[in-house]
Amino acid sequence: MPGARLEERHARKAAIALERSLELSRMNHQPPDADVCETAALLAVAVPLTAKNLPLLLLAAGPQTARAVKVQARRMAASGLDCGAAAQPGSVAATLTTREAARIAGVTGQAIRAAAKAGRFAGARKDAVTGVWRIPAAALEEWTEERRCRLAG
Repeated sequence: MPGARLEERHARKAAIALERSLELSRMNHQPPDADVCETAALLAVAVPLTAKNLPLLLLAAGPQTARAVKVQARRMAASGLDCGAAAQPGSVAATLTTREAARIAGVTGQAIRAAAKAGRFAGARKDAVTGVWRIPAAALEEWTEERRCRLAG
C-alpha cells in the first residue's frame, strides 16, 4: 500500500516478532538475508527503547545501527521521553502492554502487573473498564535497570 505508515505500537510488535524469527533462524543455522537485515535496521531505529533489548535484531541491523540505537535509547530514557510521545500528545503508542513489557524485561506478566500495582512505573495507568495496564517504555527501562542492580547485589 503506497504511503502506508506503521504505527509505533505495531513497529514494536514487529521488532519483537522479528527477534523471535531471528532466534529460530539462528537455531537452524540460517543467517538473515539482506532484506531481513534492512528490516531489522529500520525497526531498530523506529523503536530504540524496545530494540535495545533485542540482541538478535541489533545484530542483524549491523554494528553502526546498533550503536546509534543504544545511544538514542539512553538519551530517550535520560530525558524521560517515550518513543514518539512528544510528537503525539495523548497517544498510547508510547506505552506497552504487560505482555510486551514482560517480554522486553525478561520477566512474567504477573511480575509486571505487581510492579505496576505497587506504583513502580511512573506514568503507568490501568484502564478502568478493561483493567489493562499501559506501561510507559521509559518507566519500564528504569525499572529494569533498578531490578538488575538489586539482583546483582
